[in-house]
Amino acid sequence: MNKDLVDASMANLAPRPSRLRNALLFTAAFCALLAAALAPTIIRASLDVSSGTGFQMALGQHHQVMTTTTVRTSTWPWVEIRAIDDVPGAVASEAWLTDDITPLPTDQTTGSPADFDSGADYVTALLPNIDAANDALPRQLVGGDSALLVVLWTITDCDVLAQHPPSPGNSSPAHVELRTIFNMSRHHPLPGIASPAFSMEALTASDTCP
Repeated sequence: MNKDLVDASMANLAPRPSRLRNALLFTAAFCALLAAALAPTIIRASLDVSSGTGFQMALGQHHQVMTTTTVRTSTWPWVEIRAIDDVPGAVASEAWLTDDITPLPTDQTTGSPADFDSGADYVTALLPNIDAANDALPRQLVGGDSALLVVLWTITDCDVLAQHPPSPGNSSPAHVELRTIFNMSRHHPLPGIASPAFSMEALTASDTCP
């Protein structure tokens, strides 16, 4: 067989460059790079607690501590805040996520925690924008939005709690359980202000830790 004819036949089998083909290849490569860049945001459950905005209040005779923390997420399309992990010396009895990000109302006419039958009753009276039923965890937080995470801790052992204060880097031993739309979960640390052991002096002064 003529070698020139074979070469010509093989040349005809080779794909010919075209603008459409090149455009498709470029689009596919771009989409792959974009997916790789967005994967951590889409897949990884994240919660931004770096603002440090929060508040803490000891509830005296109820032997409970209320903490509030402003949180935000970049996880798309949402991250589900499922629960608050217990810490040594305290359990997370109640937790809510409310769209009202004001840490504490400026007009405090609620009264004393001792005036209420339970710490939960006092917290929902102090923060009237909390919907006790609909704001209770688990609850979803949409990517890009901010919310106020309110936790009611019940102190079980003051001595043990005092041995687990926030770290020097202001990280709390308390963690929050998160879940994404892809059912991927992780436990994320909360800031120091969210730890029931943030101020043991306040717990002692209020008889929360007698």
